[in-house]
Amino acid sequence: MKKKQYTPKEIEDIIFMVEWSNFICLYYAENGDEIFFDWVIKPEFEYHKDYLAGLRESFNDMNDSAFDIPNEEFTELNRRLKERFGKTLYDFQKNTDKKIAQIIKRKKIRNEEEFRLAQMHIDRIFQDTEKEEEWKILEDLCFDFEQSVEVS
Repeated sequence: MKKKQYTPKEIEDIIFMVEWSNFICLYYAENGDEIFFDWVIKPEFEYHKDYLAGLRESFNDMNDSAFDIPNEEFTELNRRLKERFGKTLYDFQKNTDKKIAQIIKRKKIRNEEEFRLAQMHIDRIFQDTEKEEEWKILEDLCFDFEQSVEVS
C-alpha cells in the first residue's frame, strides 16, 4: 500500500505558512512579547491527516491576532511582511471577509472552521456600530450551529 504524501502545492503552502508565522512570532519577540521568544513552528513534511488543516488554522489565528497589536507596530509588521513575502495581513483578511460574506449570504455555518471564523469576526467587529447588523446575524448563525452540533 502506497503511503499518502502531500502534493507539491501543499508542501509549498506548508513552507509559506510556517515561514510567515515564524516571521510574525519573531516580530512579536523583537517587540518584547516574552511568550514568543522561544516560539518556533517547525514544518512537518511526513503526511499526517490533520496537520495541514491545523497549520492553516494556526496561520489564520496568527494573522487575526496581529490585527490587535498597536497601530504603529501593525504598520511596521505589514511593511516587513510586504518586503519579505510580497503580501500583507490585509491580503489574508480579504479572504476572510469573502468567506464571512458567503456564510451570511447562505445563512448557514457548515462546519467548525466556519464557526471559528465567524466567532473571530464577531470579536473583531463587535464594537463597530456600523457592523451591528452583521454581527447579530453571525451570532444567530453561530447559535444555530452550536444547537445543531449539540443535537447530533
